[in-house]
Amino acid sequence: MDTATPAWITLPWRNQPLKSVTHIGNGKHHELSIEFADVRRIDLATRTARIEASHGIVAETSPWGDTKLQIRYSGASLALSGGRIGFDRESAPTFPSDAQAWFEAGCHDRLLYTVDVELQLTSTRTSAP
Repeated sequence: MDTATPAWITLPWRNQPLKSVTHIGNGKHHELSIEFADVRRIDLATRTARIEASHGIVAETSPWGDTKLQIRYSGASLALSGGRIGFDRESAPTFPSDAQAWFEAGCHDRLLYTVDVELQLTSTRTSAP
């Protein structure tokens, strides 16, 4: 098990409405796509992913080709309530500044790191009385 301590960077999209979050991969390679309600999409190559979801979030699992699995999180009024990405600070001391520059550039190109991801998803829909 890898015990390296990642340098964590908070994602700048707190409380942003989402269309979905999709995690696709196999035992060696996987990626996470965050699709925003305004059609922006962020793709991240992931080493590990941890996703916390509140009530009203649906996780659907399906095959993706012959050897991959897809997990898609969706729901009415889905939003990203928080999140962060991390990378081993010892192997890439420039990760924090590179990630910040990627955010500031609008995340149009792929981030050149395979990252650890932690997301908190919520539904902004309120229950009827």
